[in-house]
Amino acid sequence: MDREFLLATSGGAEKGFTAQHDFLLATVGSSEKGFTAQHLGGGREGIHGTAILYSVLGTVWGMAIQMSTTAHSLDMGRTPHLLGGSGGARAMVDQSVVSEHCDHTTLKSVAPHQEAPAPSRVRLLLLVSSLEFGGAERQVVHLANHLSSDRFDVSVCSLSPFVPLADDLHDRERRLHIVARRSRFDLAVVGRVADLMERLRTQVVHGFLFDAEMIGRLAARSAQVPVVIASERNSNYRIPWLHWCGQHLTLSMFDVMIANSEAGKRFNMRTLGLPASRIKVIRNGVDTDRFRPDGSSTLRTELNLPDDAFVVGMVAKFKRQKNHGVFLRMARKVLERVPNAWFVCVGEPLRDNFEGAEDYHREMREVMTTLGLEQRCLLLGNRADMPDVYRSLNVAVLTSLREGTPNVLLEAMACGVPVVASDVADNRLVVPDKEAGFIVPPNDVDETARRVSELVDGTVRKRMGTVGRRWVEQHFSLDALTRQTQQVYLDALGRSCNAQPTPCGAAS
Repeated sequence: MDREFLLATSGGAEKGFTAQHDFLLATVGSSEKGFTAQHLGGGREGIHGTAILYSVLGTVWGMAIQMSTTAHSLDMGRTPHLLGGSGGARAMVDQSVVSEHCDHTTLKSVAPHQEAPAPSRVRLLLLVSSLEFGGAERQVVHLANHLSSDRFDVSVCSLSPFVPLADDLHDRERRLHIVARRSRFDLAVVGRVADLMERLRTQVVHGFLFDAEMIGRLAARSAQVPVVIASERNSNYRIPWLHWCGQHLTLSMFDVMIANSEAGKRFNMRTLGLPASRIKVIRNGVDTDRFRPDGSSTLRTELNLPDDAFVVGMVAKFKRQKNHGVFLRMARKVLERVPNAWFVCVGEPLRDNFEGAEDYHREMREVMTTLGLEQRCLLLGNRADMPDVYRSLNVAVLTSLREGTPNVLLEAMACGVPVVASDVADNRLVVPDKEAGFIVPPNDVDETARRVSELVDGTVRKRMGTVGRRWVEQHFSLDALTRQTQQVYLDALGRSCNAQPTPCGAAS
């Protein structure tokens, strides 16, 4: 047990992970989020107790999967059949399954081969937790709108009825499906999503955000979807205990992970033990037609800002990783040097106080009061007119403790606005330092304030804004994001089809 332990899953047991010095081990530790996964720094204390804990949890998880998929099979009038998986793991599948698609890291069931006419389009389902304002949610809409309509028939499924970004989704009435969870631990939602996949005859499902990914993987197994794509949009974070369990218990249930940063790829190789070949890096892209420089902005007028106001903004959800406290303390220092400076924060806390976001939002308002910024720092909440928001800024700041590839930096640069960002994840690769803005050490209030103050010079701002716009056009276009993503879908589907006794077409 010093080197490895067994995870009981779905009526069998499969090897979990090897406990190495640089590997992520789950330990029972107390924090504000409950149990979390932590780096042990090479120690193995507590592994025996943890092994027992995960054995029990794995059994419960497996029973939940089996009950959900069994109920789904019975609802669909099928006879459930148990298929033995790797190391004794089992999953409920239809008796019509004729083959297994596997490589050295993957074992997943695929639908039987059926001939299809060559022109048929790939039926793709983008599954997301919600369509509220956020980077992952915006990317779902972008992909749905811009993937080749000649090659893909794209549907979008939200697990929440909160879908403000759906207003931007083309052909919303036909393509948007809402399968709402009735509670946080609504296991029956797996069957309902599987029903949707079968009704749409889904061939590829791409999940975004943790709960959608877990539900999507289980539902795809039940509905015999040939290809499942995972996502990683962050890096170097403490993995909540339940998330760690879910990720490890479903490692065999997806084909390829798309990470939006090299940092995210390295993180998953380290923590999940995934080989590099199973993770593709595709950085975010921005719609440069929508986000573009424009001399006009109605937001300044709406906010009654002085004509000579030097406006510094931060666009980010109110959650702890965004580190708004550094932005606010920076604002206090900049205001002492630049009397005409104004500051805006765009974004709201996560709903239902998820991850303590509402508590954090309240704390930041208290910091504003303590620093005497109530009259100079405006909290704007979520905004639908984001291009106009960026164009109203002189400088965009992002003080995050961790990121993937931040959309806000790309969008600001596309609008010709210089940026100041913390040196985390791939930010140094995203922002040409001292050319389109400045990269500063995380948590360094003084350096952040100094760099923001340098951008009071309009000549410097204009030069950096021009460089940033050109940089995004060349390296972070929405066309590049779309083209690379759809190629991952097609390659994965091709491998799945080739694994079957007879090659399959693009559709059934």
